[in-house]
Amino acid sequence: ILLVMPFLMISLLKGVSNSFSETNLNRVLYALFALNMVEIHFNLFVFGFARYWDLLKYRNPNYVAAAVNRYQAKSNHVESVGDLDGTEIIRLTSSERNWVARHLSDVRPLSILEKSTLTLIHKLQLAIMWGTLIAFLLCKVFLLFYYEGTELYEKSPITQQDTKEDIQMNERYCMYFIQFGVLLRMFFLIPTNQRLIYVIFNVFPQFISLFAFLALFMYGYARVGCTLFGDNKTDVVTEGVYDQAPAIKTNFNSLSFSMLALLQLMVGEGWHEILYYNVIATHPAASFYFIGYITAVTIIISNVFVGLFLADIDELTTEQQNDEILQNSHKEQSFEKYANYKLNLLNYQIKMDDIRRERMQKQVDQIELLLAHHKLKLLNN
Repeated sequence: ILLVMPFLMISLLKGVSNSFSETNLNRVLYALFALNMVEIHFNLFVFGFARYWDLLKYRNPNYVAAAVNRYQAKSNHVESVGDLDGTEIIRLTSSERNWVARHLSDVRPLSILEKSTLTLIHKLQLAIMWGTLIAFLLCKVFLLFYYEGTELYEKSPITQQDTKEDIQMNERYCMYFIQFGVLLRMFFLIPTNQRLIYVIFNVFPQFISLFAFLALFMYGYARVGCTLFGDNKTDVVTEGVYDQAPAIKTNFNSLSFSMLALLQLMVGEGWHEILYYNVIATHPAASFYFIGYITAVTIIISNVFVGLFLADIDELTTEQQNDEILQNSHKEQSFEKYANYKLNLLNYQIKMDDIRRERMQKQVDQIELLLAHHKLKLLNN
């Protein structure tokens, strides 16, 4: 957050203030972008590439496992975690355990859902930051070769000035890649957004077949629309007959325009305007074309999509709850095992104390007997 927020503030300064040099602001943005890249790769180094890429597949390092075990021990009121369920078996020397106790805080173990979410966020951050960096470099290389390959600088000073302004404008477009990467990373750093991203990436792949069906359905409907309403048939409708809103100007003269018109109908933006305009131009029976599409796509398919999406979210929520219940059951089993172990240990200590007490009592009796013999011997003398 501390690396992303200054980047956001500098980006706002570039857009609202002319009192700062744009070159200096760009240098600050470059430095902040570099710091963000360093921070991401430092996390990659700390996690290790394998664990950074998949936390579920690879176990925690020994030091981290020791910190996790210590947290579990305290949460279960345990003094020793060597025999507890749910803890990782680790082998550390006494000096290493002392180092862990002095330098590492207790670490709460991550649930399966949290590990999956963090793994996805790691992958997205690394891919987006490198993707934006590569896009920025490609943009700069393109501008370098494009303007060096022209002879604009050899023309009049006015043309040279225009060219410099074009270069500055295009360099601003290149900077948008850098800004996009860091600002998108800020979205990933918010825990609530991380869970939302995990839900989206896990739910949407299950709707590929639905999207494919929707695309084919719209393609077929667009072909029919080209046949029914193409060839500029709507040109016969003048403003005196029907004054269509300027923002609703659509037609079915080509397949691409038909697809755009159907997308506009799907979102419900002025669908009645499109219906009236094409029905007036052709025949009242053409209204069944639009009513059938709106019923099939806007009402049926959209509601099916929303219902399946909510069902998958409920399934993920249930999975998270089951994960938490499983962790709690592990804690309860660990506490029960520790309680039985502690009870047996105390009974054993009591038994050993009784044995030691009996031995000590025998020693006391023997010493008293020796003292009595010694006093008797002194009296006889």
